[in-house]
Amino acid sequence: MEKLKFNPEDGFLNSAEYPDPENETEAREQLYSLHKQTKEFINNLIGNLEEGASSDMSGTAQSDTMTKPDGTPATSIADQIAALDRNRVISDDIRYLRMSADGNLEKSDDNKVWTELLMSTQVVDETGTVFPKRKKLQFLNAEVSDNGQMIVVKTFGSGGGGSGGSSYGYYIEDVTIPKSKFVSSGDVISAQVRIVGLKATDFASVIFDQPALKYQGHCATEDGYLKVVLDKIPTEDIAIKTIKIDRVAPWMDGDTNKINLIKGTDYSKAIQITDEIGNEYVPSSSDSLIFRVTDATGGTVMSKYLIGDLTITAAETEMLAVGDYNYSVTLETNGKRFVIIESTISVTSGGSV
Repeated sequence: MEKLKFNPEDGFLNSAEYPDPENETEAREQLYSLHKQTKEFINNLIGNLEEGASSDMSGTAQSDTMTKPDGTPATSIADQIAALDRNRVISDDIRYLRMSADGNLEKSDDNKVWTELLMSTQVVDETGTVFPKRKKLQFLNAEVSDNGQMIVVKTFGSGGGGSGGSSYGYYIEDVTIPKSKFVSSGDVISAQVRIVGLKATDFASVIFDQPALKYQGHCATEDGYLKVVLDKIPTEDIAIKTIKIDRVAPWMDGDTNKINLIKGTDYSKAIQITDEIGNEYVPSSSDSLIFRVTDATGGTVMSKYLIGDLTITAAETEMLAVGDYNYSVTLETNGKRFVIIESTISVTSGGSV
């Protein structure tokens, strides 16, 4: 870009170009001469900037990191000025931007105090509900750690099996259901409590706070929700002290559970029921265990209730023909059935198998 130069360069110091004026008119002309040169130079520069390029703006730029809209390098000063205008932060409340050491964007008003910008990531739960953007996440009943590459969140139910040898899988404490959430549908008055990961095949028991005990009711499990059913519409919010969740996982290890029988001999096998997080479930007096044996066509060969261990008497094994059978043990509790063992029986007439 051409720099401003007076003609003559030394201005009024050049006595040959600017001799002592002889009258007022000549003095005014000399004083206006340099001012006129300045005005013409500035007006010409403004015109070049408005046009975007000219012979005065075609000099080679110092940096080749900027590009024009077509992707080619912005090599002229005019192109770089245009690129700066295109790439500037168009915001009244952001003056400075930078990338922090951990890769987050930060803004500042004075280039001294920096604030981390909220990222665009949103949390979506398993039902598709999109939650508002937040800078922080809080995990309850979870173990959070940093392995150097990512944040690891390990979730688990509070209590991890309860105290005093309780058999439930996990529990949730201090849940309040607003009275407005209870709705009437036919003869059923109910409200839903969101419990992430809950399955319809789980079963739950609820301990209400004392004021809520005047309402008779029960609970039902659905995928992702606990349904609390009452005998009438509550007149106050319902507070729940504890929701106990039991989950019985199928025990499907065929090698472990395969039974080898010899006709005419007794057989007994201890049954251990564990939930998905390894806690043992001890059947209550109201639970039932059903043992069922079927042949290759699916027909029932034997079916009976068990008391404690899986047992087959010598008289029962004598009735089984030599061959292979399928069998299952089903837990029946709270009106629901869970297949906890499913494997095979191999019956022989004697000797080792």
